[in-house]
Amino acid sequence: MNQTLYRAELGLSSQALISAGKAGVLELPAQINAAVGAFERAGAARHAHQSVDLEAARSKYADEVAESLRRDTGLPPAKTVEKVAAQAQSHEETQRALVAAEIMLIGEVRASIPPADEVVSGLVRPAMLAAYDEARTLIARHGAVLGEAADAAISGPPALASAWTAFGILVSRISGLRDLHHRLTAPSLTMDTTGAFATWTEPPTDDRLWGRSPVRLAERWRPWPSDSRAFTAWLLRSGLTVWVPTAEEQDARHADVFAAPSPNPDALLTAVGFA
Repeated sequence: MNQTLYRAELGLSSQALISAGKAGVLELPAQINAAVGAFERAGAARHAHQSVDLEAARSKYADEVAESLRRDTGLPPAKTVEKVAAQAQSHEETQRALVAAEIMLIGEVRASIPPADEVVSGLVRPAMLAAYDEARTLIARHGAVLGEAADAAISGPPALASAWTAFGILVSRISGLRDLHHRLTAPSLTMDTTGAFATWTEPPTDDRLWGRSPVRLAERWRPWPSDSRAFTAWLLRSGLTVWVPTAEEQDARHADVFAAPSPNPDALLTAVGFA
């Protein structure tokens, strides 16, 4: 099975899940690992199973026949070429069986992987929240310096340097899980297509998410950093509600904030004392 067919059969979200497992970002259930292992062994066996050169054997036998005819010594037995032909036929049958096995086994891989929302809620969410909890503990002990560049920790005590390294490992894991989360949910999102509620539950108007520019008060700016290490430290200190929603939960939160019916203007005027 070629890689194009493999991608088409397996699907992008399942590929992303398997890749995350292989990279150590997420521990996959035993049944998924077993199914993937069987499929990959089938592909390896197909590539490793070498055929014999039947045409070369036939050509060599033809030379032997021609030479025997020149010498008028009688035709040589065809045992060698018959043996090679049998080996070639065996190889063809084995290859056909291995291709069929690959198709069968990739179906088992697909069957072993739950729907995307179940993967998010059952695998990605617990792993990511656990990583955030570990990172939060480190931040509580050592402060925001863990989100800064290496030189900020190098000059400190050994415990700080060790925590800085450990925090970086957690940030890498969180980043990998966030990427997987996006790949799993993006195809199903219908409302929160910009990912406004992919990381936290608070609406975009929350003061913890936005600040006001000192230059133009009407212009809002994002106070969070773009670097993943610094961003993780900022997020854990922001007081925001970190979450890992399914696509359905993410869309529902978007609807709660943006799809609610507009309030009655007269009621608003009354509330503020103008009616």
